[in-house]
Amino acid sequence: MTAESDPGALKAAKIACRAAIRHRLAKLAEEDRQLASARLVDRLVASEPWLRAERIAMFLPIGREPDLRPAVEMARTLGRTVLLPRSRTEPAGIDLVPLGTSDLATLPRDPLGVPVPGGSPIDAESSPDLVIVPGVAFDSEGGRLGRGGGYYDRLLEDLRRSTPAPTVIGVCFACQQVVEVPRASHDQIVDFICTERSLDGPFPPRSNRSRS
Repeated sequence: MTAESDPGALKAAKIACRAAIRHRLAKLAEEDRQLASARLVDRLVASEPWLRAERIAMFLPIGREPDLRPAVEMARTLGRTVLLPRSRTEPAGIDLVPLGTSDLATLPRDPLGVPVPGGSPIDAESSPDLVIVPGVAFDSEGGRLGRGGGYYDRLLEDLRRSTPAPTVIGVCFACQQVVEVPRASHDQIVDFICTERSLDGPFPPRSNRSRS
């Protein structure tokens, strides 16, 4: 859904989709979540985008998100540069900050409970080759539904101005995949979707699509 002419309906559809996915995730036992996370990480680190990337933007889990901490540690062991998101309010958005050798277990948390590294954010010349993003829901065309703040949409829009643009992989559990994500024209899509069951993509860029 890209119903720009009816923003109220689009907002309602997004709220309904988020509620439906939260209901699905609530049924996922913690043991199953950890097992699914491990299988997802195995697929992720075997993917071509991961294998060729030198600078990887990732995230640490909050709530019921997939646990990518083993992938973070693997990247550091391989000598890759790991970048983590740090939110800001003025202007609202996300900065990418090098993790370095910081201990994941002792990272401070922001007001939303997200583990964040210290240090200075990267500049345009240090943009990542690969960006791994969370999402509430994804669809079969690379559509992504986030939490509603637009933070990752703005980040991806900015990063895609780089040359070459980074590859973007959305990660989620299979139960978070839907037929169609309700989205507006400014909502960013992903290039691949990785779950515990499959790695799907690459999806064609939005400019190559003819959707109403």
